[in-house]
Amino acid sequence: MSVTHNTEDPEYAVETTQDDWLNVKLQLSHNNLPLLPVLSDFPDLRVTLESQTVIDTDPVLFFTLDGDPEQFDAFEDELPTDPTITEARRTEIYPQRRVYRATLASNTIQYQPMIARVDGRALSQTGMQSGWELRLRLPDREALKQFNTWCSEEGVSVHVHSLCLAGTEGQRRVGLTPKQQQFLTIAYKEGYFDYPRGISQEEIADRLNVSKSAISQRSRRAIKSLCRETLPNLEASTPTEYNGV
Repeated sequence: MSVTHNTEDPEYAVETTQDDWLNVKLQLSHNNLPLLPVLSDFPDLRVTLESQTVIDTDPVLFFTLDGDPEQFDAFEDELPTDPTITEARRTEIYPQRRVYRATLASNTIQYQPMIARVDGRALSQTGMQSGWELRLRLPDREALKQFNTWCSEEGVSVHVHSLCLAGTEGQRRVGLTPKQQQFLTIAYKEGYFDYPRGISQEEIADRLNVSKSAISQRSRRAIKSLCRETLPNLEASTPTEYNGV
């Protein structure tokens, strides 16, 4: 079934089929993202965005704080100094977590509207010292590219952790053949990307019973596929048929 996703701006119009939906796990980093300034001082704490709404034109979010309970009071004392919010107050308190309501400052970067513009949906949103970790459901690859482009324009750093077809998490990654995924799995687990390397291409070739040349080609094509699917501002190109290599 083909579905056309209408948006306010034709530039972000998305047309997909039912099987194209993606589950994406990524991390966003920027000093003007909500609550990251205060979280930078608390590596053992994290916040989970529960909901976001608008009250009298002001964006308001509700979030849960968890982690080391001994740091909750210090976080709460420092929260009013965070420049990404104008006010905050605790609404609920429990032994292992607290719930807060916060009003966002006018210059705070809000990524949620862009997710909506491409007809995406946030499955989870967790803020920590290193940034906001998001699990998104997006209609297709083009939606991810548009979201990445918007982040680039806003100066937001994006790191994609995983990308797969909806309903196939833990199985084949988007853009990779089964042989490419097999190579990358072994290479990553055995330290091929470490310095110094924990395993060589020749050793991977012996393990998979193929030639070193085949592993070299598989490596280049797998990395190219991942770059094409995850990096913003790359010109679209027609994938080359690799006969499953």
